[in-house]
Amino acid sequence: MEKEVIIKPSFDVKSTFNASLLVLMSTKLKLYSLFLLTIILINLFSNFALEEKTDIISIIIPFLIFPTIILLSVFFIYRSTKKQIEENPRLKENIVYILNDEYFQEKGDSFEIKHFWKNIIKVVEKKDFFLIYIAKNKANFIRKSDLKNTQYDELKELLSSLNIKKSLK
Repeated sequence: MEKEVIIKPSFDVKSTFNASLLVLMSTKLKLYSLFLLTIILINLFSNFALEEKTDIISIIIPFLIFPTIILLSVFFIYRSTKKQIEENPRLKENIVYILNDEYFQEKGDSFEIKHFWKNIIKVVEKKDFFLIYIAKNKANFIRKSDLKNTQYDELKELLSSLNIKKSLK
């Protein structure tokens, strides 16, 4: 495929937060949750094993801690995403994404970054956007609402033709 797909991305807090959450959930958040749940269960079972009388509070507290920590983690991800959108000077530039059969390029007024497809980890299509993983826990996203006219079909055709791990709908 010789054709390039040129996309003018837009960045808002909601979609950037959703993309960030999905990237983190696929790696760190699952391990973090599993670790936290294991600690809570060990604590709960040790209460039963070591004490003759177990009160209801010592049973309920571990189950309240887990959701509280998860909610706080999600809140801090949202806050850092909002700060990144508001304070990153690159996001205020005129940015375009250029995709062809050789690379995925981010081009702004003061920067130009090429990610060659051979170095891309994977591409995942979600309901509202495409995630292009440039590292195991770092991804760029392309909102489907940023695609004009036939760009969705062109992008899907391009991504399907690439020899990378992909999960397209």
